[in-house]
Amino acid sequence: MMDTKPFEKIGVTQLCKEAATSRITFYNYYQDKYDLLYEIYDDIQSVMEEEFQHLQEENNKKNDVRQAYHNMAVSVIHMYSRSTHFFRHMNPLSSPEIMSSIYDFTVKHFSDFRLQYDKNIKNRYDPDQLSAFVILGFWGFATYGKQKNIPEEQRQKDALQLFDDILNSSTAGITSCSAISEQKNQSPSNF
Repeated sequence: MMDTKPFEKIGVTQLCKEAATSRITFYNYYQDKYDLLYEIYDDIQSVMEEEFQHLQEENNKKNDVRQAYHNMAVSVIHMYSRSTHFFRHMNPLSSPEIMSSIYDFTVKHFSDFRLQYDKNIKNRYDPDQLSAFVILGFWGFATYGKQKNIPEEQRQKDALQLFDDILNSSTAGITSCSAISEQKNQSPSNF
């Protein structure tokens, strides 16, 4: 449906007609169409979290913060790739409400992730500001690559490399507490 009109202009009656269900049935499960949208987000998040946990078990047994952020980025990129049919409609100009809702959802997910891992790191920047930068940066990077017809596999590879470059640079301001201790022990004159 969103191929022909933005989500904001689709009514519950149209949704029910397309799904071959009644409005009564719809309202038994959802308060409004945005409630349905958030259920879709929850399903997407569940799959993303499963992949993240799998990656953590596979390649981050020591629970390294940078590897956790890397694994989170991989799961976000794969989620976006798996759900292209859904996310292709997320255009801030044609669907500002839906773009805003996906942004809010993603910020919440990223904030939940940060609560688990940020206790082990020292951030130079405000964590919510950093979340906004990462989320919108990924979004812009993916959207730009799509508009330029860069193959999806290359977009994923480039986005992950850029994320890793930022994460590993000193300008990112993300330093693990253990790394700070090690640096203090090795070269106290730098502090």
